[in-house]
Amino acid sequence: MKVMALIKLFSIVVMCLGCSSQSAVEEAKPARLTEITPKIRKELQGVISEAMGNIKIQLGPSVLTRSSILVVEKSLRQMEIMGREVGRPTRFQLLADGKQCWLVKLSDQTRWDLNIACQSLSVT
Repeated sequence: MKVMALIKLFSIVVMCLGCSSQSAVEEAKPARLTEITPKIRKELQGVISEAMGNIKIQLGPSVLTRSSILVVEKSLRQMEIMGREVGRPTRFQLLADGKQCWLVKLSDQTRWDLNIACQSLSVT
């Protein structure tokens, strides 16, 4: 009986955490990186590479420091290797809620939690 009660309690806690995490993303605003270091670049490259089918990604020195949008195009060679036709570029957006940063793939709204510092863009 105690085991069932614990399982129910655990389920409720997990659902509540999921809901709060989702609402935080929904309230998040476009953001930019406050700095770009080799560690930050490596984390971003890993996330973007994963999102695009584990292809090699090379990011510029000021990636996501001026804008919240990142557009990544696969090279013709990468598309040939993958056996695909050249398609549209993949668009990502950096979002923040003041505490957490996320990278969102705009085509399907998949999001990744990032362990980096970023700040919301001010709306003028």
